[in-house]
Amino acid sequence: MSLTTAVSDEDDGESVMASPYKAKATGTAASSFNCTGAVRKAGFLSVKKWLLRKKHQIELARKRGWKGYWVCLKGTTLLFYPCDSREGRSVEAAPKHLIIVDGAIMQPIPEHPKRDYIFCLSTAFGDAYLFQAPCQVELENWVNSIHSACAAAFARHRGKTGTLHLLQEEIFRLEKAIESDHKLKHMAELQQSVVTDQETRHQIQTQILQWEENLERLHCEQFRLRCYMASLQSGELPNPKSLLTHVSRPTKNTLNKLGVFTVSSFHAFICARSPSLLNNLLAGRGATKRRPPMLSRSNSGSSRRSMQMNSRDEPEKTFKVAMPDNAYSTVYLRDAMSVEEFLASACARRNLNPMEHFVRVKKRRDMEDHNYFVPHRNDLIENYLHNHEFVEVCMKILYQVELQRTTLEQMWGFSVEAELIENAERQDELCCYVSRVEDKSVAMHNGIIKGDEIMVINGAIVSDLDMMYLESVLQEEQSLSMMMR
Repeated sequence: MSLTTAVSDEDDGESVMASPYKAKATGTAASSFNCTGAVRKAGFLSVKKWLLRKKHQIELARKRGWKGYWVCLKGTTLLFYPCDSREGRSVEAAPKHLIIVDGAIMQPIPEHPKRDYIFCLSTAFGDAYLFQAPCQVELENWVNSIHSACAAAFARHRGKTGTLHLLQEEIFRLEKAIESDHKLKHMAELQQSVVTDQETRHQIQTQILQWEENLERLHCEQFRLRCYMASLQSGELPNPKSLLTHVSRPTKNTLNKLGVFTVSSFHAFICARSPSLLNNLLAGRGATKRRPPMLSRSNSGSSRRSMQMNSRDEPEKTFKVAMPDNAYSTVYLRDAMSVEEFLASACARRNLNPMEHFVRVKKRRDMEDHNYFVPHRNDLIENYLHNHEFVEVCMKILYQVELQRTTLEQMWGFSVEAELIENAERQDELCCYVSRVEDKSVAMHNGIIKGDEIMVINGAIVSDLDMMYLESVLQEEQSLSMMMR
């Protein structure tokens, strides 16, 4: 079960082969989730799965039965409590399911053929769910509450106040980006019309398709932010046609094959197709200050050195390190300086976020790129500067890993270590790294290496979780979908 799946297959009565153990495990995972934030809205809702992300596509959920829950919106998390009445009586102490709604879009569906007061939630992870409210007023309240929570999170993650002004600025920035990409796409189409060489035409066509996808993403982002603005101002949501008119022919054909050409399905499809959109959610969640590791599944008792530079220490020497965009940074070296401290110093001089970069070394400059080595962040940097000609700071890339196992007894083949970090608001967040990868394991075959950071696991942003919840997912799920860097 995905962490963003509100109704698991095990809960559907028609699932005869459901494992009691797995049903218990998923409930335990949801109940151990440590959700922060104020309760913005609560009430009884019927819910069913509609669209689920699979790889970089979406598909209709196999079992789409309705189930009733007492639902609480806490921060940007929907918590689902089983209950036996619409008044919320006999609500269990712990939630059974949850959905992270950061970056979501809410859309009323008045045209639903069988039920009234239906609305759809499409998430930034490529899933979509249908909800039924008890009345029209409750439907509008849920839409406004979730959009308002997302808008507040959008501003908070950027460390700014004045949510409306920030949304207006971002919408204006997206409009400029749309104009620029549209002009580039138009120029490429004109160039393609006069080029006769087939290979060149194919290259231009590939570039045009990339611009089309990027324009779809930009239009979808702009529509999402306009939805947030409308809810904050108690106005009407933007017309869905203002978004759907910008859908490309290939995307429209894909959605029509599923029979789901709507704003919600388009948003889910864009998010599933473009995992890089998670950068928008992860923006501002990086640490500004590290602490010693307080939670770890490795048995190492070593403590993390403080990243704070002691101004009274006299620098012994300097080192010129290569930075992104062909730039260089001069780092003052100290005794017993760790790789992490070296990285922080180099990034500080270029105004870069060290959480989004890493250090790699190569023994000789003329060696090919596959000879690079990435030292552990706790290692002493001096051990690498003496015997490596080339030291470089690179930007981390975000990549997606899908792991499967047939039984819970089969191991994933990797271990993680976690630490608490302090964000821009001086609040603790979880940061999780791969500490060990076993040879010939499922993890190794899927490209996971030691030192990789887990950003998202089964649809949940790791910095919003606690270690107990993370461990329960690693131990009790038969499939993992992780965004890593």
